[in-house]
Amino acid sequence: MLPQICLPLDEDPCPVGDEAMSAVYRAGAQERDEMIAGMSPTARAMLALYCYRRGHFQELGMKLAAECEKDELVRWGGAIVGAALFERAREPYDPRAGAPRHYGRRKITLASAAPGPRIVYEDIED
Repeated sequence: MLPQICLPLDEDPCPVGDEAMSAVYRAGAQERDEMIAGMSPTARAMLALYCYRRGHFQELGMKLAAECEKDELVRWGGAIVGAALFERAREPYDPRAGAPRHYGRRKITLASAAPGPRIVYEDIED
């Protein structure tokens, strides 16, 4: 049976406990590297996919994915997502790469009143 990877974010459970996730997230670079190295390949791949799908954990997801074998990421993320994450994790990390691509779009502006004569209404008493 293949794992479900297309769950909505709020139904996608974290593959490690809250305490473990918090420890990895808050650890310094060296301590984090040691924690990542100590994870099983399956846990590392699942956590990489979980973190990458969330903006505030995306950089951590990339670090985890960089330490994963392609087979594990494909197993848990699917042929397209897992393979793409594997390739992307081997490139220099750019936090803007996952951002929506709206560069070059024109700004939306509100219409302003057209120039011309102004109509003034006066109060008339009956």
